[in-house]
Amino acid sequence: SCTGIVGCMDTIAFNYDSLATCDDGSCTAVEYGCTDTTDCNYDPSANTDDGSCLTDYGCTDATACNYDPLATCDDGSC
Repeated sequence: SCTGIVGCMDTIAFNYDSLATCDDGSCTAVEYGCTDTTDCNYDPSANTDDGSCLTDYGCTDATACNYDPLATCDDGSC
């Protein structure tokens, strides 16, 4: 049994605790992705935002008459 501050001691883990003196096995791997829940490509498994969030809504169907070439998220308006 370890006495001291319990936490994740793996320096590359998402939840690394620099104050921990006893590793408790709680380390979580860094998972990159879109962490903004309001974006169409939100990744619920991501814990570190990688800048990939998409926010330009519009019609993404190139065959539709109202196709928006700048849209990155389909808003159902096609």
